[in-house]
Amino acid sequence: MSFKFCSSRVFFIRNLKKLILIFVKISLINLNKLLKIFTINCFLDKLVISSVQLDMISCNLLNTFIKQEYNIRYLDLSGNQLNSYSLFAIFDNISSNTFLQYLNLSNLPFGQNDLESFEKKSKLINSLNKFIKNSKNLIHIDLSSSLFHRQSIYILADTLSKHENLSFINLEGNQINEGVKKELDTIFNARKFKYQKFINIINENV
Repeated sequence: MSFKFCSSRVFFIRNLKKLILIFVKISLINLNKLLKIFTINCFLDKLVISSVQLDMISCNLLNTFIKQEYNIRYLDLSGNQLNSYSLFAIFDNISSNTFLQYLNLSNLPFGQNDLESFEKKSKLINSLNKFIKNSKNLIHIDLSSSLFHRQSIYILADTLSKHENLSFINLEGNQINEGVKKELDTIFNARKFKYQKFINIINENV
């Protein structure tokens, strides 16, 4: 895939409302060109960049866009190999977006063994937890298959169970065995969600 940017295409990008890139084979040079245009000219309300090769420049451009784009309602960053620095920045930047309703962070390396120190992992979970608390309009969150450890699951579950507007929560594929599942059922059942439709905390791999 190649991009040649001219004024007409920049105008098109400026008026684009949705961008979906899933398993797209695009060079990092062209991807970064595209992201740079978006940071300057675009007003998206839906952004999907899933399972796409990203480098540090891509992550920085993505974070710049997220930070300044208050129109985003739908954000899917699933399946990308983001490091802890990028994840911290994402949570910090989207925390200022009070309109975000759909967030997919599935298949991200939150609990990966080489994700630096245990202390940094804990700070990362706390950062995500703080974001969830502050995102009052969030109705859908997918955190499946992101290698969350048991203690992290408990921390997130307590916050998720108190969120008033969430209707979809997916924690599948993390460290949830039958014992943990029972405890999570207790946590979620203790509070009746106002709009609850679906909570998936099954882990078929354990």
